[in-house]
Amino acid sequence: MSYKLIGVDATTDIGATLSGGYLICTRFQCTTAGNMVQFRIKIATDSNVKFAIYSDGTTKPDALLASVGSTACTTGWNTITITSTALTLNTYYWLLVISETTQAIGYNGGGTGGYGYLDPGYAASFPDPYGSTQYVEYGGIIVAAGWDTVITPIKKITGVVTASVKKVGGVAVASIKKVGTVSNE
Repeated sequence: MSYKLIGVDATTDIGATLSGGYLICTRFQCTTAGNMVQFRIKIATDSNVKFAIYSDGTTKPDALLASVGSTACTTGWNTITITSTALTLNTYYWLLVISETTQAIGYNGGGTGGYGYLDPGYAASFPDPYGSTQYVEYGGIIVAAGWDTVITPIKKITGVVTASVKKVGGVAVASIKKVGTVSNE
């Protein structure tokens, strides 16, 4: 099972696309605390894409928290594994992407600000810290999100389990009774 920590919902549509070679960034508030281990992005056309998450410098990204190098993505939603990065509830972070192909990165104009870009070219690496790197603000959000995965613990049953089946009105009815404890393994 996995759950979204930051970014857009899976139902968000791509309203338009952006040019390749531009570092696109959007400021999002963490809505659920956890460890971001997946970066999900909706791509308009197949492209190689790089990803990063930064701490918040209020008006632009600040420190690089995690990044992923060139990754082949196909049209639609893509899930990319990143280094586990702890996110704090209600804290702002920046998701950044850069694509090799023009018109690959989707964005939606319904954002709440904090969307910007710069033009370092696809071969560039993510700056750390983001520093005085050029930043131009636009209205909109990249169609991307950060997710965590949860491993369901294995249950251990100790004690006695009994099962019985009896016929009630021509229908077989089963019952299970457990006497003991259930604990996480």
